[in-house]
Amino acid sequence: MPARPSPSRRTALALGVLAGTAAVTACDVRGALPGSPSGGSEAAAPADADQSVVAAAGAEVLATWQLVAATRRRHPRLRPALGDLERLHAAHAGALEATAPPTEAAEDVPARVPAALARVRRRERQHQRRLADLAVDAEAGRLAQLLGSMSAGVAQHLEATR
Repeated sequence: MPARPSPSRRTALALGVLAGTAAVTACDVRGALPGSPSGGSEAAAPADADQSVVAAAGAEVLATWQLVAATRRRHPRLRPALGDLERLHAAHAGALEATAPPTEAAEDVPARVPAALARVRRRERQHQRRLADLAVDAEAGRLAQLLGSMSAGVAQHLEATR
């Protein structure tokens, strides 16, 4: 098995900036969600329209988290590689106030490690694009920023799992 190259300095720096941005954004996430306290007047106006965006984003995060968790259970070899993705999805679900995902049977995950990893990567790419689309659909700027940040985080983690 060829050794994975270490991330470039540029990638490490970008991940650091992204993590810092996500941490700052996550501190004030409650106000970005429609109907949440401290949402201010910006969150009040588009709350109805953004409720469906938040619900769609929550369902998207939970479905992706579920696949990653099931893949980690089925393939112990992938646990280290997918651990950060699982933690990322858990944080995103918390930010969206989504409930924990139901457990998926390990039999639903491909039996071979390469096929299972390919399935996770495909799902993560779809997930990243869907979050970006939802960010565009959001009417509240803070919610759009949150979803865009989530999309960027998924993209960075995907790059790191190559």
